[in-house]
Amino acid sequence: MFSLTFVGLLGGVATLAVARSRRVGRAGPGPAIAGLALAGVAACLAATIYYLAEYPAYHRGHPPARLLSLPPVSAVVLAVGLAGCVWLALTPPRWLLPDRHARRFGAAMAVALVGGFVLDSRLIQPGLERGSHGLIGYLINGPLLVILTGSAVAAAVGRSFRSGLWACAWATVLAAPLLIAAWLVEALRWDQVGRGMVLDGEGGLGVGANLGNAIWWTLVLLLLWALPLGVIGAAVGSARARRRRARGHADVVPSA
Repeated sequence: MFSLTFVGLLGGVATLAVARSRRVGRAGPGPAIAGLALAGVAACLAATIYYLAEYPAYHRGHPPARLLSLPPVSAVVLAVGLAGCVWLALTPPRWLLPDRHARRFGAAMAVALVGGFVLDSRLIQPGLERGSHGLIGYLINGPLLVILTGSAVAAAVGRSFRSGLWACAWATVLAAPLLIAAWLVEALRWDQVGRGMVLDGEGGLGVGANLGNAIWWTLVLLLLWALPLGVIGAAVGSARARRRRARGHADVVPSA
């Protein structure tokens, strides 16, 4: 299901990219954005294929059951998400392209968010006992620190609400496949030392259960938590620019 859906969508993306490339003056997002997006998709694909080959299913202890690591619905969601990242890396919408500040801050925010996830997994979490720790706390607090602050700074530097909002959009798109790939890699290490699931440290589940958790928790948190934070940050960061424009309009209005 995953392979068929992803290959089919990728063919559509390639056709759209070729059709759009014929337009004169069609610009891309730049090598940094495109390279980061494609690297994230490639890493996520490699990790997913490895899990499907080595851990196609896992055992659940209570109640006892054997479950697929990548059910059909999760497979379609992941394939659509990865194909969307490829599309944005090759032929993004025109409204995402003009703002250089948004692209730069978006890429930096994505790297910071994923880097913080790996750092929290390896250095900050002190316990090694099964069920003692998980990264759910970082998944909530990480976007609060990175996305909210980064969007506010991007809006302040770009002097526009849109700069902060587009920076948040780029960060969400670029971080999603990288975060899933990092989650799956860290899950293998956690399993070797007996720390349980990456999400909450729960024991009694096979390592393959991390695949579904990585897909759903990453997408849900980025879409329902990070994006609203980006909107708030962009509004805060652009407030000063709006006040300056308001004062400027007031100065040019002739007095009665």
